[in-house]
Amino acid sequence: MGAAILGIIQLVNLGDTAYELGRATTEQTSNYIYRIIAIKGMQALTIFITCIVFSVTAFQAKKGAIFTKENENLLSLFGIIISIIGIFTLALVRIYKNDMLPESSGIIMTLLGFSFVFFAVVLKIGRKIKEEQDLTI
Repeated sequence: MGAAILGIIQLVNLGDTAYELGRATTEQTSNYIYRIIAIKGMQALTIFITCIVFSVTAFQAKKGAIFTKENENLLSLFGIIISIIGIFTLALVRIYKNDMLPESSGIIMTLLGFSFVFFAVVLKIGRKIKEEQDLTI
């Protein structure tokens, strides 16, 4: 759900960006296009990674294998990757100050990555509890 909302926000922002680039002069647009492509590309990569993680986790849940080491590692790895992308995006937005590049997107991506890492820790604790429970039976 969150990934779908972010995707819709990206489409709206991309439309605004296209409008602004269309009315800008050639000198202003030359360097600006590359900045926009880099930042929007990182945001699109984050949305793609989030959809992959949710799909794999949902598939594992359907099989009944939620508390596994693989799910824990998957969430940790992608959480760290998304956090790094979010921090990098936030840094780029702050370096290239512009009204069309909101800082909130980098912050949201960083928080999304940290939440993946948090859920990986929860899965790790759940896996340990499940292992202890299996040993007592």
